[in-house]
Amino acid sequence: MRVEIRRIAVEEGSLLMQVRLLALLDAPYAFAGTYIESVQHPSEHWSAQAAVGSAGGTSAIYLAHAPDGVVGIAGAYQPEDDPDARNIYGVWVEPALRGQGLARRLVETVVAWAESAGAERCQLWVAETNAPAVALYDALGFEDTGLRQPFPSDPTVILRRLVRPAGRGQSGGSRSAGTAW
Repeated sequence: MRVEIRRIAVEEGSLLMQVRLLALLDAPYAFAGTYIESVQHPSEHWSAQAAVGSAGGTSAIYLAHAPDGVVGIAGAYQPEDDPDARNIYGVWVEPALRGQGLARRLVETVVAWAESAGAERCQLWVAETNAPAVALYDALGFEDTGLRQPFPSDPTVILRRLVRPAGRGQSGGSRSAGTAW
């Protein structure tokens, strides 16, 4: 199946809402937000998120488009207190397409965007129990920083902080990784 990855368009707020809600239903353990919180956001919220993610160097959202619709998503943003970094979040792939390299393509696309926007590093939080994400980020050169925190919606799950310096490539990291939105 042919899948095209492209940056979200400003008018795709409702599409963003649809894919985000699918992701939250499918993998609530992988995201900081919850389905209940997200479904209550008004359409203006989703429109604003799409607009911010569609252009510029401080935030980006990428969608994976297949013939039948959107099958993946990943985003990144510049944290207010660290202009040299981009925080990766919201990485998700339709369950039927997992294991085929689509998550890798999405993350590589987001990292390439971050580096082109001048980021010195990409970083993220991941659940220690999310083994597929751990393996993916390790293969993409993310390193475990040693920082830990409890997952917001389930404090029994521990998140790891990972970082990848710009230009690192696929050199392999510290055997840890994951995603959060």
